[in-house]
Amino acid sequence: WFAVALLIGAISGTYSSPFNAVPLLVLWENLSQRRKK
Repeated sequence: WFAVALLIGAISGTYSSPFNAVPLLVLWENLSQRRKK
């Protein structure tokens, strides 16, 4: 059963990571632009 739980975690992590990464990238771009100014 551990392999099934691991597979579910990997799939959910793969699908949820873009939704977590996009706001972080936008925030990172805003911070880097503020430093340049």
